Amino acid sequence: MSECDQEKCYELLRQYVDLKCEGIKGLLNEKISGIDKATDLAAKAMDKRLDGMNEFRDALKDQNKLFVTKEMHDKVLDDIKFLREEHAKQEGKASQSSVNFAMFIAIAGIFIGIVGIVLAMVLH
Repeated sequence: MSECDQEKCYELLRQYVDLKCEGIKGLLNEKISGIDKATDLAAKAMDKRLDGMNEFRDALKDQNKLFVTKEMHDKVLDDIKFLREEHAKQEGKASQSSVNFAMFIAIAGIFIGIVGIVLAMVLH
């Protein structure tokens, strides 16, 4: 082979390799562009999803503010128990006062009866 043919071969080989490299470069650029687009779309979808989760979390925080704490619940139950006991005591006192009033009426009736008997004996 002559030197001229060798140079042409090298030139053609260089052009072929350059052409193949440009093709591969174009394909890689397309792939990278597709990956960038997919990453952007995934990031937007993730942001939207996280915003929804944050709204849900905020709603739960607002709801938790309305719940009664265990300490408050226990205090209210203790207060109710105390009020029931006091109410029962008051009913017991009312019943005792009714008994006392009935006892007073009975004693007054006995006293009036004895006075009536004594007066009847004395006057007859």
